[in-house]
Amino acid sequence: MSDHQKFERLTITLPPELLAWVKSQKKKLEAADRRVTTSISAIIADAVSEMRALDLSEGLKESKKSAQKTPSKASKTQPDVGANIATLSEHLGSGPSTATTGNSRKTG
Repeated sequence: MSDHQKFERLTITLPPELLAWVKSQKKKLEAADRRVTTSISAIIADAVSEMRALDLSEGLKESKKSAQKTPSKASKTQPDVGANIATLSEHLGSGPSTATTGNSRKTG
């Protein structure tokens, strides 16, 4: 299996400060062990891989948070079970609920 089957080529443009950081990482890795030679592509691939892992772990944290919130939201939206008891003061001001019997005078 050749490298062409394992990888795809991508050309990117980096801002100067980011390119300087990548080059400094390359120097640090090669200075730490003189037997190691690395490429800028490998450093960028590692950075993207770490970013992907971080993104996936954040996605897992978000899904856990939403899974924890879902039951409590469902319980708040469920209708109340049982009778609703209204107090008398809620119905005052709208008049008596039953018709009054005739105590009025007839004119004539």
